[in-house]
Amino acid sequence: MDYIRKQVQQRIEFLQSMGEKSALKIHYQARFEYILVYLVGYLWNKNIDKLDYEDKEYVFQNIIKPTIGSIVSICRKLDIDKEIFKSGKLNQAFEKYPSVRNELLGHGFVYEDAPEKVLTALQELYDSISYSNLPILIENVDLIFVTSFDSNIYKGISYKSDGTNYSPWSCPKNIHEFKTNSLYGSYGLNQYFRLSPFVEMSAFGREIYFFNSIDEKLTGNVKYNRLLETGILYKEWEEFCELDITNDGIKIKSHNGTIRNVYENNYKKYIDIGIKRRLKDFLLKNKSSVCATVWGHGGVGKTATIQSLCEDLANDERKFFDYIVFLSAKDRKYDYYTGNIEEISDKIATLPELIKGINKVLFNNDDDDDPSAIVDIKGKKLLLVIDDFETFPKEEKDKIDLFISELNTNNHKVIITTRAANINIGQEFQTNELTENETTRFLLEVIKNEELGNEITIKQQLETTEKSHMVFEITSGRPLFIFQFAFILGQKGFADAINYKIKEGDTAISFLFGRIYEYLSPKAKDLFVVLSLLDDLSNVIEKAQYILNLEHEPDIFNSAVNELVKLKL
Repeated sequence: MDYIRKQVQQRIEFLQSMGEKSALKIHYQARFEYILVYLVGYLWNKNIDKLDYEDKEYVFQNIIKPTIGSIVSICRKLDIDKEIFKSGKLNQAFEKYPSVRNELLGHGFVYEDAPEKVLTALQELYDSISYSNLPILIENVDLIFVTSFDSNIYKGISYKSDGTNYSPWSCPKNIHEFKTNSLYGSYGLNQYFRLSPFVEMSAFGREIYFFNSIDEKLTGNVKYNRLLETGILYKEWEEFCELDITNDGIKIKSHNGTIRNVYENNYKKYIDIGIKRRLKDFLLKNKSSVCATVWGHGGVGKTATIQSLCEDLANDERKFFDYIVFLSAKDRKYDYYTGNIEEISDKIATLPELIKGINKVLFNNDDDDDPSAIVDIKGKKLLLVIDDFETFPKEEKDKIDLFISELNTNNHKVIITTRAANINIGQEFQTNELTENETTRFLLEVIKNEELGNEITIKQQLETTEKSHMVFEITSGRPLFIFQFAFILGQKGFADAINYKIKEGDTAISFLFGRIYEYLSPKAKDLFVVLSLLDDLSNVIEKAQYILNLEHEPDIFNSAVNELVKLKL
């Protein structure tokens, strides 16, 4: 018996002496269901990486929001060595419990009828555990919460199997390796097994929780039910963010069956800029257009939004796309840690490279640049993301545009991101700089997510209109610069941070505007040159239209003007 089960047993013995049969039913139920979750924790940590593809897919799909029946099934899948289910009586007890629970208890912890029948049935099921030869069930098991690791020594708290006492604990690394902030079971000498993230304790053993469901898969946020008291706990576990069935270094299959290529997200934790919901609606509800163009200035969060949306779709309970392929033509990036521009070599630059990248994910063939199999894909749905579309040469843009036009909205969806105002394939979604209030909110989120500290003090400082306006002026409301400002703020403090003119630095200007002229349409380029040469700005529009000889072609001229206005040039 372990520390937690002993506490439950002590409570049961007290209630028996008091004749509290209604409360006993709840505690009998909690005792048995704790054992189920305890076994999930043991088996998961021991065998999850040993499962074959089909069993792992089943376990990942059912662990998100498990029922009692699916918990038993998960245990059965994970018990690859038949440690638990080789015992006939134990096997029967676990198999029988879901039906007993539904027939005699209902789905909650509040019951009214047939108390003696319920108690007898639950006690008989629990007694079956004594027929097990599994040490983790029949031995005295101390629970170890590992708090730290230093000088090759792990330290923590040992909660004794008597259900009452606890003491300091330490163990050298050469005996066993542990994960800090995790709960382990220990029996005999040097015998340890991990129970986290399925069983949790806090407040020196006074608060005990066991797994209920994964509340948010993208953050690994787990919902726990409290044992012996009423209560709920939420805790994030990074390992639950990584429930991928297969990952061969090229593509990943997630728990809902979606296959996507491997790429690095350009964010640590996504902060919404306001368009993700509209893009998701386009992908899932729009039946008339294959492609959407996400346009916006550099550093406003286009790429992060699309990558976050891809993560949402790949990790939803339902499968919306069979394949998600994210490919980028981006050839440089702005490092907000250092303020430097870094070159990117791993990129695509032509239509054949784009097709090869798709075929690599769909058909395991990275030498095939024939798009016919992609165009004619049957019974499958593909989401293709092309990042930084403006970076392609003009002739390649035209070829990719033609390729997109051949795709079928029933099988394909395409999203392209661009900072070029003259590119608009399909439905356009525009991203803008954040407002002053949004900038403040975004900055505080960055400070929290990046654990930069002083969040309360900074929040108080930003409550003054003057200081929040300073931050907005320094960053222009661009998430890229807000990140950079946050790291300067963490190092220098507010008083010094506001003296760094981030957006006015040479590298920032080069990254945002250095290639703007290259991305303009021919007529917009001509207009840009003419406007830059005019000294007298009175009636400037009429003068430019006359110089360009477009007085009789107002639509062409107005399109060029709108392009420059859109880019704020």
